[in-house]
Amino acid sequence: MPFDQEDIQATLRARLPDEWERYWRRIESTYNLAELAQRPVLLDMIARSLPELEPGQAVNAARLYEAYTDLWLAREEEKGRKLITRADKRLFMQELALEMLRRAELSIHYSRLPERVRAHFHLEKAREIDYFEHDIRTCSFLNRDPEGNYRFVHKSFQEFFVAQWLAPRLLEGSAPEMHINEEIKGFVHGLLAEADWPPPPPEGMEVPEGMVWVPPGPFIMGAEDEEGGTRVVRLEQGFFVARTPVTNAEFIRFVEATGYVTAAEKEGGWSIEAQDYVKGFDWRHPEGPDSGIEDRLDHPVVQVIWHDAVAYAEWAGVRLPTEQEWEKAARGVDGRVYPWGDEFDPTRCNTRESGVRTTTPVDRYSPDGDSSCGCADMAGNVWEWTASEVEPGSERRVLRGGSSTFGTTPAVRLATTTTRTAATGTTVWGWGWRRLLSLLPLASDSLHSGPLAGGVLRGVSPLRPDPRACPEPCPERTRFGKVS
Repeated sequence: MPFDQEDIQATLRARLPDEWERYWRRIESTYNLAELAQRPVLLDMIARSLPELEPGQAVNAARLYEAYTDLWLAREEEKGRKLITRADKRLFMQELALEMLRRAELSIHYSRLPERVRAHFHLEKAREIDYFEHDIRTCSFLNRDPEGNYRFVHKSFQEFFVAQWLAPRLLEGSAPEMHINEEIKGFVHGLLAEADWPPPPPEGMEVPEGMVWVPPGPFIMGAEDEEGGTRVVRLEQGFFVARTPVTNAEFIRFVEATGYVTAAEKEGGWSIEAQDYVKGFDWRHPEGPDSGIEDRLDHPVVQVIWHDAVAYAEWAGVRLPTEQEWEKAARGVDGRVYPWGDEFDPTRCNTRESGVRTTTPVDRYSPDGDSSCGCADMAGNVWEWTASEVEPGSERRVLRGGSSTFGTTPAVRLATTTTRTAATGTTVWGWGWRRLLSLLPLASDSLHSGPLAGGVLRGVSPLRPDPRACPEPCPERTRFGKVS
């Protein structure tokens, strides 16, 4: 059970009788620290580690675990235990935790430790292996049970050491594809909270106007409650993606240059009030015949089907992003829940909480609501079409991002971890898209490699909700026949 305020104060009073009030005031005044202190295993770290944290430094669970493990390893050295350096012992713990994660184990039998020590430290002599193995076994991070199994003193230490191994490799681009859990993802996000990412594009490469650079390499994708889970995947090619969704002004230029007529103009668009397709609802009249876009030229274009988006992209010499590309542009490498971080902030996006209930200018919430790559409106405003099929050969495509009529449960998470699907012939008031320019031609998801990256791994099977129950127009209703 988590500690309440009385429990926290009692623990501090018992351990720090002369200074507990000062510590309590700091816990109360430091963002998120009071919540972390509710976990008994963290409260001890807080009491030990707060003096080690620099003034003004971001305090999160990852920083506390980092400070605490540094303190403990330093204390071991002060006791004269210098056979294994502090850095080597930390790396061994990281790789041991990683092996246990890959094996889906919470412990390792003592009989397996000597071989792990021999391989890690490149030892050959039996006596050296015994000395090193004894030093590892008696390290405070491991406890032995009656059956001879060693496990980390708390599961969170195992998760932290995996995250500490993974975080720098995500930044440098060498992290392998692997499954992780939400706790590891949270530690990674905390460790990279102040990281300088993304790196600039390669020397000599100019970023097209209105676009941002998303580098190749690994990133954290998905969520634990989805098919595929939380995982590290890789994109083998970097790309440029539009900073904002396509606006009405941009779509006007396309229509004037080509004479293109959208499906909604021919057959009617979606009416939220009627919950059906109605003539007179289209991109020029998004909310019906009496509405217009003269004062919304900087709003995202809506009432467009997937084929309309593809036609625009072909004319502009770009394409739609795949779901994996969209998610990396929205989340960066650290698996953040929202484009700006892990905490919801209604001042950074246009969702139901904003009370606007319609579209807003694409840069209204920029830069505070931007992703680490510099993309605006990845949370809310309009859902965005992607190039990704739900499954090979399917007419259904994945949409991402939520909209102004969705709330935080679950819509803002839709900006980064939840998916909606729709048939390519479906048009809805709150759907738009953004442009992507790849460095190599791409017809499908083929630029992604590895078992965790290929295809759409999110839980996006065709849904058939009752139209009356849909909080937004139901994607399954289409003028182009049966969805599936």
